[in-house]
Amino acid sequence: MNSLQLLTESGFFWQDRIKGFARRNDHVLTLWYRLPNELVAEKELVQIAKSLLRIVSSKADGGGFFTVEKDHHPLAVHVHFNQWPHDLKPMFMREESVH
Repeated sequence: MNSLQLLTESGFFWQDRIKGFARRNDHVLTLWYRLPNELVAEKELVQIAKSLLRIVSSKADGGGFFTVEKDHHPLAVHVHFNQWPHDLKPMFMREESVH
């Protein structure tokens, strides 16, 4: 499974208003989830972030890390990649705005 498959099979879609993702910069992918129960949203976001990092990690660079933005609405997670996932590169070749 690649990064894009993981996102879409988990219900995350590019710039979706409820459960989406967007490129923040050359190394950071932002995931968000609008859900009344923020604990459930955070649990799912953290699980997806860990899975993404596991997919792209190599023994050499470790994949990266993530941060949870609890003071942001909707709840967001920033996934910081050491190397941008190859399967997501074509999707972000054009300019885009982050939610």
